[in-house]
This record gives sequence, C-alpha cells and structure tokens, in this order.
Amino acid sequence: IFVQPPNLDVIYEYEFNDETIELIIPTIADKIYQIQNNPEYIYKLTPREFEEVVAEIFLANGYEVTLTQETRDGGKDIIVKQMVMGSPFVLLIECKRYNAKNKVSVNIVRELYGVQTADNVNKALVVTSSFFSKDAIDFAERRGSLMGLVDFDILMQWINSYR
Repeated sequence: IFVQPPNLDVIYEYEFNDETIELIIPTIADKIYQIQNNPEYIYKLTPREFEEVVAEIFLANGYEVTLTQETRDGGKDIIVKQMVMGSPFVLLIECKRYNAKNKVSVNIVRELYGVQTADNVNKALVVTSSFFSKDAIDFAERRGSLMGLVDFDILMQWINSYR
C-alpha cells in the first residue's frame, strides 16, 4: 500500500555538439530552397534571416560579402565588394523584410543614399520582400546608376536562380 502513488519520470540525456546542431538548424541555403518552393515563406523569416538570404545570394555569385552587425549598422546591412579591372567596386545594401502590403517609403531610400554619399561608395541598393512607393521609385530613378531598388518580384528571380 502506497501513501502516495509512485511517480515515474524518464530523463533523456543528449549531448549536442556543432555537428548535431547543424543537422537540426536549417541553413540559409535551406531557407532559400523553402522560399523557392513557397514564396510566402519569405515573410516567416526574421529581418536578420532576410539579410542573410540576400547576403548568401551575392556570396553564391562570387562577391565578397560582409554582413554588418544587427544594431548600429551605420545605415547599411550588407557591404558587397568586387574587383573590377583592378579597382574595387563597393555596393551598400539595406534590407527591408516587410509584409507584402507595406511599401518601402522614400525616406528609407533617401537615408541609404545619404550613407552612400558619406561613405563615397559606387552604388547603393535597397532590397525588400515588398514593393516601393512611387516617391521612392522616382527618387531612385533620379539618382541613375548610383541607386538601385530590388522589390519582391526581382528578389524572387534572384532566389529562383540560386543553386
């Protein structure tokens, strides 16, 4: 006779190392493949994962890529470099993982243009999972080759060509 019914617990002990963690946590390439199969998955990414996806696309195309720190990044998320005819070509990228209906405003584009001018680099690019306001498009077009905009449609072309 028990005064209190017995309690049986099972404790599983499992040691995680870098190899087992890599098997569990999806890589950025895995996330890109998920977006290829289901474009809506892009909206499930965190803003940092979105930056990592964009960085990986440039890395896979042979560019030297630096992902800036998450906070106090100086107005740029990614710095892309490539040597062109013996001279460095530098591209600043600002990533905005917005929902489909939230358009990127002209203020974001202006801010990045200011950073580009201050840093004296070749080009700046805003990449979004959404689209751009008419004012943002007009502002970027007036900057010519100094400023580029990559919306959801263009980004999906990049993602679908990723291997």
